[in-house]
Amino acid sequence: MTLFGFDWEVLNNSANTTPFEKILKNRGFSANDLKDETIHDPLMFPDMEKAVARIKQAIANKERIMVFGDYDADGISGSAILIRSLRQMGAEASCRIPHREEDGYGLKMKFVDEFIKLGVKLVITVDCGIACPREVEHAQDNGIDIIVTDHHDIPLEPAKMAYAIIHPRYTEGYPFKHLSGSGVAYKLASALTEDGYKYLDLASIGTIADLVPLIGENRSIARRGLKQMAKTFWRGLNALKNTANISEFDLKNMDGDMIGYRLAPRINAAGRIKSPYTALHLLISDDEKVEELAIELNDLNLQRQDLVKKIISEIEYDESEKIIFVIGDWQKGVLGLIAGKLGEITNKPVLAMAEKDGVLTGSARSPAYFDITQALKQADKLLKEYGGHKKAAGFGVEKKNFKKFKEVLLEQIATVQIPAKKLTLDCELTEEDLSLDLVSEIDRFKPFGEENAHPKFLIKGVQVQEVKMVGADGSHLKLVGSLGKKRISGIKFKTGQVAIPKGVISIAGSLKKDSYASEGWGVMIEDLG
Repeated sequence: MTLFGFDWEVLNNSANTTPFEKILKNRGFSANDLKDETIHDPLMFPDMEKAVARIKQAIANKERIMVFGDYDADGISGSAILIRSLRQMGAEASCRIPHREEDGYGLKMKFVDEFIKLGVKLVITVDCGIACPREVEHAQDNGIDIIVTDHHDIPLEPAKMAYAIIHPRYTEGYPFKHLSGSGVAYKLASALTEDGYKYLDLASIGTIADLVPLIGENRSIARRGLKQMAKTFWRGLNALKNTANISEFDLKNMDGDMIGYRLAPRINAAGRIKSPYTALHLLISDDEKVEELAIELNDLNLQRQDLVKKIISEIEYDESEKIIFVIGDWQKGVLGLIAGKLGEITNKPVLAMAEKDGVLTGSARSPAYFDITQALKQADKLLKEYGGHKKAAGFGVEKKNFKKFKEVLLEQIATVQIPAKKLTLDCELTEEDLSLDLVSEIDRFKPFGEENAHPKFLIKGVQVQEVKMVGADGSHLKLVGSLGKKRISGIKFKTGQVAIPKGVISIAGSLKKDSYASEGWGVMIEDLG
């Protein structure tokens, strides 16, 4: 049994290959893929020319255009891309973002009715819309053309009445199927304007934050976007970078964690705790108010952290069930975070829900072994709405249907064997492998993310020399050991009080540059055995 309870799986034990070659093979990459920053022609989307022509017609006729986005970092960054590009073209463009608590996800009838009264003639959705067939049909029937830009799973009843659908998986034609919502918005902006490259930094936020596979064109968008973000055109984004302590070096060094763990949570905090317009206004504004907005987002993120920590410490659930269902008097904006945290603890799918007016609104998170959105599709007739990806989804179900809904989901997972928490390691490292040169080779795979995780390794036969708990609250484990003549310094954060390892051990973890270590590198420990 390992110290932190993982099952270790080493992917590649091939002889006579270097760790770098093994990592390449594990990911299905070639060395050339690491340098490739190709971005496909946006006109490869079957409906793109039609969408561009309609938008240009609306601008020429001075029709009012409404961008309708989602309230998460992907939707907000994508909405900012389209608002900026449309206004640059001289469009009369406004934006609506639904409120998590009051409106929920997606295009609702109340918004369509508002647009009808306002005389809007064209609506462009961002990161939503494909699962809103009735709302789209209602708009089209009332003289409003809808251009859907989305990337979520195609539901059983998609919004096929839309004027145009820009979605990488809706029809054949576009070669890359895994774009984020902001990635799709970027493609539309690129088709509309000659300087679409200006929006790559905004597109990289949603691409990294939404956990789409960071391969192929997504990797290109992320790499080019991070480099551009170092010298961004946008004053609001620059203010948020400064508030989040993200340096030009971090971005040029392709550190995607700066987006995933610093920038995106602050953008998301607006919609989770207060209003998503705080984040949107930051990204589309270039005046002196952006500094105040950046500080406000930082404060909201701190509130969000404290709230989720309190909920997780108090929550109760049935550990015997294969799917964890929890219902509480919580803000809708933190349901996904609750589900994610419980999923990390239990290694099971989790549905976190809050009730209002007889309806349970929920967020679902699932480990890779269970496709939660496919499971929701099996309960399609019981749900008011749903949508998402393999590992994350949102839904709404009337309370009177919850018992049956729960039964349907538990039926889907009944024959699934819940695996032990697995730690996937790229390969074993020898004494000779451990070097700063290897760390530099690993950095060539940046930015890390979904389907291109930071490489993790097995290091056997480490002689423990010193172990201590460090940090203000003594919750981080610091280890110093040796493998032959190589000194190894490692740390694991937030372990709590654990048994102190002694003697000769195995380490599972990743290598990172560490200016404080005499070797210039250190180990981010995942587990000890």
